[in-house]
Amino acid sequence: MKKILLSFIIVCFSFIVKAQVRQLESLDPRASFSSSASSIRVVNFYEGTQGHPYLFDRWEVGELVLNGVTYKDAAMKYNILKDELMIMNPITNDSLIPNREKLENFIIYTQNNRKFKKYTLHDKTQFLEVLFEGKVNLLKKWKKTFIQADKDVTYNSGKFYNEYDLKTQLFIEKNGKITKIKSKNSLLEVLGSSQSKIKHYADKQHLDLKDEPDLLEVLKYYESLE
Repeated sequence: MKKILLSFIIVCFSFIVKAQVRQLESLDPRASFSSSASSIRVVNFYEGTQGHPYLFDRWEVGELVLNGVTYKDAAMKYNILKDELMIMNPITNDSLIPNREKLENFIIYTQNNRKFKKYTLHDKTQFLEVLFEGKVNLLKKWKKTFIQADKDVTYNSGKFYNEYDLKTQLFIEKNGKITKIKSKNSLLEVLGSSQSKIKHYADKQHLDLKDEPDLLEVLKYYESLE
C-alpha cells in the first residue's frame, strides 16, 4: 500500500497543488438613517454561503485512472463547479488537481459507486457520470453555478446569502454519439428500430421516460432485446 501511495505522489508531478482556503464570514451593515421624528437604523446581515461546489462536501475514498494507470483507495472530491477532481496528498494533506488531459475516469466509492468518465461535449472535455452501460450508455452531467447575494435593503428584496445552484442533464451515448435527452421522442429516436417496443413497455409499466429511475428500467429492458 505504501509503495502505491509513493508512486501515486511521483505521478503527481503534473498536478497543481492548491491550498485550501477558508473564507471568514462577516456581518455587513449596509445602511442607517434618521429623521427629525424618529431614529431608525436598518442593518443588513450577510449570512454567508449556502451549499458547496462539490458532489460530496466531505472527502470520499475512490479510484482513478491516470495516464493508463489505476490508483485505488485515494481520498477525493469532485468539484462540480470547476468540473475537476481533487485528490488528497496522503502525506501532506494538500489538495492535488490531476492533469485533466491524463485523467481518464474516476470512481467514488459509495453505496452505489459513482463512476465519472471523460467525454467531449460541445467541443469541450467534460466529466459525465455513467449511470448505465450497455448497448447504449446513460450519462449525467452535473452543473453548479455560484449565485451571489443580492439583498436590496431599500426595497427589502433579494437574499442575504450566496448559494450554489445545482442542475443536471441526461444524455444517451450510442455508437460514440452523445445525444441530449430533451424529451421522450428524442430518447426513442436514439433507440432506433426498438422504439415501438420500448414505448409499449414503458406505457404498460407506467414508466416516465424523463424520470431517471424509470429510464434506467427502460434501458435494462432495451438491453434484453435481441
